[in-house]
Amino acid sequence: MVSVYNASNNYLINNLNRFSKAVNSSIEKISTGQRINSAKDSPSEISLVSRFAARINSEKQLAFNLQDMMSLYQTADYAITGSGGISDILNTIRERIVYAGNSILTSQDVQNIQSEIEDLIDEISNITNSTEFNTKKLFNGDMLGTVTTSNSDIAGYVTSPISNGTFTLENIKGATYHEIKSSTAANPTAAAPTDYTDSLGTLGAVSATGTATATNSYEVIFTDSNTFNVYDNASGTLAVTSDTDTPFTLDGLNITVSSGGTYAQGFKFYFDTTNGSGTITAAEGNRGSSESVTNTYFSSDAMLNSYFYIKTDFDSGTLKYNVFDKDNNQMGDWTNIGSEFTSFADSKLSGSSFTFNVTNPGKGDVWKVDFGTFGSLSTSGGTFTIEGVSDSISISWQGDNTLKDVADSINKVGEGLVTASADSGVLTLTSANLGSSGKLRVYDNEGNFVSTLNLSETSGTGSDASLDYNGKTYTSTDNYFDSVLDNIKIEVAEGADIPSATVSITKKSQTVPLNIDGGTLFDLYIKNLTPEVLGLKNINGDYKLDVTSSTGRSFGISLIDKAIEQVTSEASRVGANINTLDYHLSSLQNSSIAKSELLSNHLSTDLAEETSKLASEQLKVQLSTSMLAQSNLTTQRVLELLGLVKSNN
Repeated sequence: MVSVYNASNNYLINNLNRFSKAVNSSIEKISTGQRINSAKDSPSEISLVSRFAARINSEKQLAFNLQDMMSLYQTADYAITGSGGISDILNTIRERIVYAGNSILTSQDVQNIQSEIEDLIDEISNITNSTEFNTKKLFNGDMLGTVTTSNSDIAGYVTSPISNGTFTLENIKGATYHEIKSSTAANPTAAAPTDYTDSLGTLGAVSATGTATATNSYEVIFTDSNTFNVYDNASGTLAVTSDTDTPFTLDGLNITVSSGGTYAQGFKFYFDTTNGSGTITAAEGNRGSSESVTNTYFSSDAMLNSYFYIKTDFDSGTLKYNVFDKDNNQMGDWTNIGSEFTSFADSKLSGSSFTFNVTNPGKGDVWKVDFGTFGSLSTSGGTFTIEGVSDSISISWQGDNTLKDVADSINKVGEGLVTASADSGVLTLTSANLGSSGKLRVYDNEGNFVSTLNLSETSGTGSDASLDYNGKTYTSTDNYFDSVLDNIKIEVAEGADIPSATVSITKKSQTVPLNIDGGTLFDLYIKNLTPEVLGLKNINGDYKLDVTSSTGRSFGISLIDKAIEQVTSEASRVGANINTLDYHLSSLQNSSIAKSELLSNHLSTDLAEETSKLASEQLKVQLSTSMLAQSNLTTQRVLELLGLVKSNN
C-alpha cells in the first residue's frame, strides 16, 4: 500500500512541476512580449534570430555614423556657402576688384580698396584655420592630407586623396622676373656758367643827351624784339618802359636805344649814370662777373644731359639767386649770393646742392649751366622700345629728363609688360611676368639712350622654375608644379636655388564603409581651401592680388575667378556627398525596418494564444495540487485505521 502511495504521489508531483514550468514559461513570454527568450524556446530558430538581431543593431550604429558624417559635411557646407562664408568673401573680393577700376576714384581710394581686399583674404584664412568638427579642422588639409618639406622655400598642397609617402626633389630653382638695368650709373657734373642773356641778341647804339643829375646803375631787359623795361639795380624797381628808337628820361638824361641791334625776349644790357656827366657807357649781357659754381652735390636722379639757368633778382629787397630748368620752372628757394642752394626734391635737379658766387651782379642776370649725367645724350631726345614676348611699348625721352622721369613714362604705359625704377642713378626694368613668359628686349629707335646707359640683362633673371624628380626635369613659368607628384601641387619660392629637398605626404582622408559588412567604401575628405591653395597668397605670405593698376586688376579678375571655381566645385562635391549620405541613410533605415519586422515575426509572442495556454496550464496546476492534496488525505486515514498513526481528533 505504501508503494502504491509513493508511486501515485510521484506521478502527481511530476505533473505539477511540469504544469508549473509551463505556467512560468507563458508568464515570461507574455511579460517580455517575446516568443523566444532563450535557445530552449526554439532551438531551430535561435540562429536566425541572433543573426538578424546583430545586423539590425549594427545598422542602427551605422545610421548614427552616417548622421555624424552628414553633420560634418553640413558644417563644411555652411562655412563655404553660408552667409559670410568663403564663397561670399570671394564674390565680395571680385566686386571690389571691379570697383577699383572706377575712373573717379583717387589713388588713396584705390589703396583703401586694396587694404580691404587683403583683410578679406585674411578672413578666409581665419575661416579655414578655425572651422572644425569635433576638434578636426576641415579646410586646412587635416581632412584630406598634409605636406611637409625639408626647406621653407618649398610648399605642397594636397588636391585630392593621396597615400602616405616621402619623395626627394633635386635641382630646385624658382622662377624669376627678367631684369634689365643700366650698368653705367649717373655721375652728374656741371660746366662753368655762361652768360645767357648775351646770346639773345646784339646791342645797337645807345645815345644820351643832357647832363646827369644823379649817379645810378640800371638794367635793361627786353620783353620782345622792340620793347624793354629799365630797372634800378639798387632796388630792383621798374624805372621806365620804352621802345627802341624812342627816347626816355632818367636822371636828367634823354636816352635812346637804337633799333639797329637784334633783340630777343630776355636780351639784356646795363648802363650807369654819373652825376654831372652827359655820357653813359652801355654793355650787353650780365652785369656780374667772375661767376662760379662750387661745393657741388648733384643727385644721381638729376637731369640726364641738359642745362639749367641761374638767375639773379630781388627778393625782399635783397639781390639773390635762384635756379630754373629749361622750361623756366623754379627749382628751389631764392638764396643769398655766396650761400648754398638746395633744389626741391621733385625738381629736375632732385635735391642737388651747390654754391653760386658772382661779383657785382645785376637784376635779371641769367647764367646758363650746361649739365649732364651722360654727355653723349643729345638734348633733343629720342625714343626707345621695350619688347616682350607678345607686346611692346615705345618711350620718348628728352635730354633734361631725370631717370625718374623716364621710369614714370615707362610705368604709365608698361602695365602688364614691365615696371621701371630709378635708384642711385641706375635705371632698372623688371618684367611683369615670371620666367620665360616675361623676357624683355630693349633697343634704341632714335637717339642713343639705351646704348649710352648700357641697358643690359641682369644675369640669372627671367628664368623658369624647374626641378628634377625620378630623373625627369619639370619646368614652370609661375613657380607652381601640378604634375610632378599625383594629387600634389608644389610651390617654389621666387628665385629659390635648392640642391635637394624632401617632400613628405601624410594621408588624412578616411575610407568609410557604407554597409555593416565593410563593403561599398566612401571617401570622406574635404579639400584644402586656404588662401595659399586658392592662389591668393604665395609661399612667402605675400598677397597676389594688386588692384592699384589696370594690369593688376585684370590679373586679379582671372585669379579670383579660378578661386571661385575651385571653391564652388568643392561646395558642389560636399553638397553631393550630403545627398548621397542622406539617400544611403534612408535606404539603410528602410532595410532596418524590414529586418526588424521579420525579427518581430519570429520573436513576438501571440498574446491571445499564450494567454489561453497560460490559463490552461494554471488550471492544470490547480487540479494537480487538489489531487495531490486528496491523495495525501486518503493515505492519512488508512494509516489511522491501522493504528500506525494517531488521529488528530
